[in-house]
Amino acid sequence: MSTEVTVALIALGGAFVSVLASMFMTRRHLATEIRKLDVQIQIKYATALLERRHAAYPKLYKLLSDLVKELRFGNVTRQYLVDLRAGVEEWDSANSILISKCTENKLYGFRKRLITELLTIDEECFGSKDFRDKLRDQIGELEVALRNELGVYIVEFNDSRITDLTFEEIKQHGSDDTKT
Repeated sequence: MSTEVTVALIALGGAFVSVLASMFMTRRHLATEIRKLDVQIQIKYATALLERRHAAYPKLYKLLSDLVKELRFGNVTRQYLVDLRAGVEEWDSANSILISKCTENKLYGFRKRLITELLTIDEECFGSKDFRDKLRDQIGELEVALRNELGVYIVEFNDSRITDLTFEEIKQHGSDDTKT
């Protein structure tokens, strides 16, 4: 083989390796840029969702908080629960698209309990300690789910053991602290 052909093959081989390396680097760079765009889209989506939740959740939280106060200090009547149920149902119809599956399950359980209680118990039972305690616990679970979705516990607690706990676990954690 002549030297010109050898030089040409070496040059062609070098050019081929250079093209392959360039293609590999370009592909890698594009993949990185696509991942960056994907993360930016996720951040924008999460930010928009959180803003919508911040606008909507306080209305439901107020309904729940008012009920807890009524359970503790007031006289819960059938009419109060009927009005509360209407308010919760209205909120749910307008905002359920914003809630996670976990919170949706808690809210559904609460709504179901309200309906069941309204259909099955008489006026005197609204004052029973058992009724009040069970309803307060269920409200507590729902409040914790709402707070978790807004990131409130991330801000409030420095104790990493509490950050992602359920209502039951937070209650247990609190009772453990009182034993010491």
